[in-house]
Amino acid sequence: DQHPESYFCDICNIDVLVKDKIEHTCSTSHQLNRNKGHQDDISKKFYFIPKGNPGYQMLLRNGWNEKGLGKNEEGSLDPIQT
Repeated sequence: DQHPESYFCDICNIDVLVKDKIEHTCSTSHQLNRNKGHQDDISKKFYFIPKGNPGYQMLLRNGWNEKGLGKNEEGSLDPIQT
């Protein structure tokens, strides 16, 4: 029995078949794991909304600076997990 080539994803701590690498790195699971441990580091934050999205642009036009919403910027930075 010959096993297909795989690589170890250090972010997810799993073996992934080489043929599935692109699909894996684009997966929601991989993206969420990529952000673990960076909740306090805005520069490494990955938002799931593209910067060209009209809603994202509207937030920027209204003064949002990628910090928490609200008078004291205390609002949540992360999307609600589903």
